[in-house]
Amino acid sequence: MAFLKQPIVAKPSLAPRIVRKLSLISMILVAHLGMAQKHIFYCGFTDSDLGEQLCNFSQQSAFTSNADAERAVDEILAPLGLPRNFVLVSCPKINNAIAITPEDGLRYIIYDIEFISKLNTSAIDWAAMSILAHELGHHLCGHTLRSSQSLEEQRKKELEADEFSGFILAKLGASLAQAQAAAKEIASEGDDAYSTHPNKEKRLASIEKGFLKAGGQAKPDHVDETPGPEAFLNMGNKRFANNDFQGAIQAYTQAIEENPKFYLGFYSRGQAKRNVKDYQGATADFTAALQIKPEYPEALYYRGITAFSLANYTGCISDLNRTIETMPQPEALAYFYRGMARQQLGDLKGAFSDLSVAIEMKPEADFYLNRGLVRYKLNNPQGAIDDYSKALQLNPMLEIAYYNRSYAKLNIGDAQGAIADMEVWLKTHPEDVEARMAIALAQLQAGNFEAAKMQLTQLIALKPTHAQAYFYRGQANKGLFDFESALSDFNKAAENGLRTAELFYARGNINYQLRQTEPAIADLIKAIELNPEKAEVYYLRALCYQLVGEEPKMCSDLKTACGKGYQQACIEEGMLCP
Repeated sequence: MAFLKQPIVAKPSLAPRIVRKLSLISMILVAHLGMAQKHIFYCGFTDSDLGEQLCNFSQQSAFTSNADAERAVDEILAPLGLPRNFVLVSCPKINNAIAITPEDGLRYIIYDIEFISKLNTSAIDWAAMSILAHELGHHLCGHTLRSSQSLEEQRKKELEADEFSGFILAKLGASLAQAQAAAKEIASEGDDAYSTHPNKEKRLASIEKGFLKAGGQAKPDHVDETPGPEAFLNMGNKRFANNDFQGAIQAYTQAIEENPKFYLGFYSRGQAKRNVKDYQGATADFTAALQIKPEYPEALYYRGITAFSLANYTGCISDLNRTIETMPQPEALAYFYRGMARQQLGDLKGAFSDLSVAIEMKPEADFYLNRGLVRYKLNNPQGAIDDYSKALQLNPMLEIAYYNRSYAKLNIGDAQGAIADMEVWLKTHPEDVEARMAIALAQLQAGNFEAAKMQLTQLIALKPTHAQAYFYRGQANKGLFDFESALSDFNKAAENGLRTAELFYARGNINYQLRQTEPAIADLIKAIELNPEKAEVYYLRALCYQLVGEEPKMCSDLKTACGKGYQQACIEEGMLCP
């Protein structure tokens, strides 16, 4: 009898691994900014359209903000104490920073990591800093909350953003020339009547205006200090990163209250709820995000693995099927959890297939560990041993692999290997009764009856009602020819609820050895009722009938045992029965 432990040891992206339970999931900030859609607001530093150069956000579905970008932005905002009313999103090879508000109403700063990295050197690139400050100014001045109704209105917003930039750079210690460097280099001259951006002269004047105000004002003009949903999102992300999940939930809730269509708020709150094991609440939030943005594979993905935590294996498989179909590069964990859900539903071949794909994509110890369990259930103990060994090779601290490998070794007759593995587990789990049971079974298999009895006695001390422990200790006592103790143990096993054909056969055998034929026959009758196919039981009952002189019943049982392939019964039937 095996008591394998169900591993479910896994780690979604960016998450710490945990053992024997579903892991808590770290935040992945998700945004869909498909460039094919219309924008409420879009602005680069100049009037050239960089749309063709931007990332195809409809293809790139998951983003995490870069630490360098956050530092640069925080450096700008620090002297002002302003909220970060926008979401930072990395977009390579644009050599710029761009303020954009898509149709979803959320405010983003799209930036090139290499461009931002220039701002984190000992010698500040003031031109790059002024461009970033300009784009931040659009959001902080409230420009991005609605579309400009005319070119004139747009040019006015650009001048306010330039003024903000001049103010900020003065606060950061730049000279006026440094604050104006980017505009001098990039801004256009001449008539700006048909342009989204003012001409160079106006822009330089606006930057100077902000620069001069910095000497006498704490904050620039035109700034909206009211935190928007993005500010609450950023606050929630910071709390999340510090493992303050309840605080993160509160901040995300404020973000959602600011904008009930804020799918990122629902998604992020769902992640935080997962970390406090509010799986029902997380599922509701992921579903809300999907209702707002149906093509949202990350929300579908995490709703799927959350369904696993709720033992909703059918729902898990359904969501992960769609995730694998729609996500450009499905996570290995999508296959892992779908495989484990299939295993829970009894589809072992499907589970093996999915876990094998997960291992091929990302050969992790946890994946091998769980596939080992599936291979064991597919009656492939050697394959299970191979997987558990690979898991331990990748992570020697994965103690559960020792536990389960012990049972697999027991199944191929490697008693000493099984004992060695289980003893590793017992070093840190000394009160695990099933581990002691495994060692006892291995000792029984090896014929070490005294050692088996000792283990089972320790197990019974830990759990006095463990029926199987009494049964196997009875077997050990039988091997030691201590029939009285064996009978006592079999009786205790029955008293504690064990009702198997094996128990009644074993107790019947002991009663026969003690020449207590009446209880022996009673036990063997029960054994046959529970399993009428075991020839040895008929043969033993025949011997009992022989002792009490019931020859017809003896011959009947010998004939039955012979018919079921028990050769000794055939021989004795020929000798004893006419």
